[in-house]
Amino acid sequence: MKKFLIVTVFVLIAGIAFGQTLKKGGILALRPYTVTLQPDVTMNQYLDFMLNEYRSEVEEAFSGSKVFFLKGDRGAHQHGLAWIWYFDSPGVRAQYWDEEGNFTQAGAAATEKLSAVMERSNRLVVATESDYTDWIILPQSTDQEMDLKKGTVIGFHHMNMNLDPDVTMNQYLDFLAEKYIPELEKIMQGWTVYIMKGDRGQQENDYAWMYWIESLEARDKYVPEESRRSEEGNKAFEKIMPFYEELQKLGTWTSEYTDWVIL
Repeated sequence: MKKFLIVTVFVLIAGIAFGQTLKKGGILALRPYTVTLQPDVTMNQYLDFMLNEYRSEVEEAFSGSKVFFLKGDRGAHQHGLAWIWYFDSPGVRAQYWDEEGNFTQAGAAATEKLSAVMERSNRLVVATESDYTDWIILPQSTDQEMDLKKGTVIGFHHMNMNLDPDVTMNQYLDFLAEKYIPELEKIMQGWTVYIMKGDRGQQENDYAWMYWIESLEARDKYVPEESRRSEEGNKAFEKIMPFYEELQKLGTWTSEYTDWVIL
């Protein structure tokens, strides 16, 4: 069981000048992947292509989406790669994929537009392997709308819940929304909390916590190293402890994390 919910994070550093506002009901399609490069291709060459050519063409073809590339910094996918597609709502996603995850006519047409950039991509890589989960930001999330942009830090925890037999998931989520999250956001300067539910993919129907943190400095102020809190972090934990203990009476959990850096 995690003793401190906010010790680990995804780091997102978007290589664009503007951000994407996170909204309740929005979808984060998270896709960790591994890539095998051609022998004469460096990782820097590959990432330069993905950031400066591939991403813009995907966003143009799939109108209404935003793409972010990430590199693992801490945790289960340390040194790994991932990318996120963000959609403002399930309706935007539904333009391109049906309920079974198959391309709609518009999705197939968008993919056709990417044939040239995919051909260029294939010259750089031997193979890629990926999994994914589409996460929906739930109504119990913070009322603040924050931006994904360069320098943003996102703490993502995939949670395995074990609720008390007398507690429903709605009761648990409502406690988070009404008591725990507002208190945590007051104590942890520069931190904002989103609650998410898996909609499609490997973690369908699972839950996750996502922490928006304004910078690496704001993260390291409280958690300078993996599994180690600073003096400021210990003070924050002491303040949140009464709410944490009340949360523990409703249920316990285990979690898995990765710290990701947006390139």
